[in-house]
Amino acid sequence: MDKEKIQSTISKLEDVKDIFNVEGTEPPFRSKVMDLHYICDEAPIKVPAKPWTAVTNDDDLVSHLVSLYFTWDYPVNAFLDQDVFLKYMGAPAYVIPGDISSKGCDFLAEAERLKADSPSRPSLATLQGTLLMYERYAMSRDDDLGYIMLHEAIRMGESLGLVGSSGPHITSEQLSRDMDASCRRTAWGLFNIDTMVHTGFLRPCLIAHVNMPRVGRDVGQDQLLWRPYPTHRQSRPSEISLYFDEACNLSTIARDISRSMFGEERHQQLSREDLYERLIRWKELLPDEFDGAMPPHLILLLMRFHTLAVNLFSCVPYDSSNSSDAPKTPESPRYSPEPKYTAWNVTQSAAQGIAALTRLHRREYGMSRAHPFALYAITLALFTMMEHQSFNVLDQDFLSLASALSIVASRSALGRNLFHIFRQSVRAKAQGDRIRDASSVPDELKDLFDEEPTNRGHSRFDDYAEGLEKLNRDEKYHGIGEGQSLQDYPGLGLSDMLDRYESLSLGKDSILPARQYPAPC
Repeated sequence: MDKEKIQSTISKLEDVKDIFNVEGTEPPFRSKVMDLHYICDEAPIKVPAKPWTAVTNDDDLVSHLVSLYFTWDYPVNAFLDQDVFLKYMGAPAYVIPGDISSKGCDFLAEAERLKADSPSRPSLATLQGTLLMYERYAMSRDDDLGYIMLHEAIRMGESLGLVGSSGPHITSEQLSRDMDASCRRTAWGLFNIDTMVHTGFLRPCLIAHVNMPRVGRDVGQDQLLWRPYPTHRQSRPSEISLYFDEACNLSTIARDISRSMFGEERHQQLSREDLYERLIRWKELLPDEFDGAMPPHLILLLMRFHTLAVNLFSCVPYDSSNSSDAPKTPESPRYSPEPKYTAWNVTQSAAQGIAALTRLHRREYGMSRAHPFALYAITLALFTMMEHQSFNVLDQDFLSLASALSIVASRSALGRNLFHIFRQSVRAKAQGDRIRDASSVPDELKDLFDEEPTNRGHSRFDDYAEGLEKLNRDEKYHGIGEGQSLQDYPGLGLSDMLDRYESLSLGKDSILPARQYPAPC
């Protein structure tokens, strides 16, 4: 075995052994009293609380929350211009007792109130606020407001002329410099979110055209340091404009994947092979900044590349036009040559790629503040691995991803529900005999995945089923554990997992038709 393979194996084993390490599986925000000055430096972004919120007068708290948002969440979607936003917010050490995890709900409640009181006429600020609320609702398990907020934002974008082929179009000449920058960022950010969400859940994207010019690359902005606040890990060049530019390129391919594979015109446009080759070409043309030490948003963009490969090859509706039993010859219009790419090879390679990127993210930044897209990518990779006929629960990529999922999933109700579905699905593979005697696997992991665990007492992971009752309340959610308790159902496959993931996060919006279930590859 060469040196590189040995190091890779060691890295994977270290991840498995560290499954319950200092990051743990419990959220870090459960402390009832927390002093921000004790755990980190001063917030890098300083903004006032007033007049922007009635929830608190504490400038330090608002600065802390805004700094967290622009550090970890903002770069991935970037649907507003950070410089313009902070310029206007700034124009006019956290020491608060209580469970600070509840503060987010207070701010969301105020946002809902302000949105209800705002004029019905759409505006850029209302559109941006709706997208912020969508991001919050997308992690909810109790309502269907995720899709509702996203589709409302898309309709606003269309009425403002930012996206869509109909309606008024805005030109840069009509706008001030700040408004032009904000409109460009919001239009393309909305497009990126549309393609990420709908393609990820096997839906056709709603936005076909963006009417604003792309945001230009800014090398100077990219060289500014991105600091992993509030940790003391090493800073990196931000590469924020590089990320956004390449995200827009990838989203254009994702739009074509969703419309060709999942839309009404599916099988009438680009072939799966053509689309995959466009994905490969995108990755081949990436600049050197995507090698070596990267900020987390570049890591997540590479994860997105791999998730699109899985969506494309593993989750494609069955083409009934090719179901005839009649013999097919090269002269026949229905003749299909042997596929250029093998679905199993593509999807398993993509899952391994996500595993490698997850290890990189964990090594450089930990997983406790990873963007919610990491939850999707890791879950997709794990279920992709379990789809393989030769699935082995002791696969080191699988175990390292399971370790990372235990951290990411514990940070939200949605994540905990998905982790419970994952746990049941692994146990349904009945490979306890393999994991039971494996000396390299921690006992906690053995009890977690063994269908016949030695410890039959209550586990904290049993509580992760709380909230899954939603899936059985309405037939549109397709149920779970029919006729069985939420602790005993047999688990799910990849496509069924994605369906329940969608139900628990974004909900079921009437604007979307019933999903066409994929046929096995």
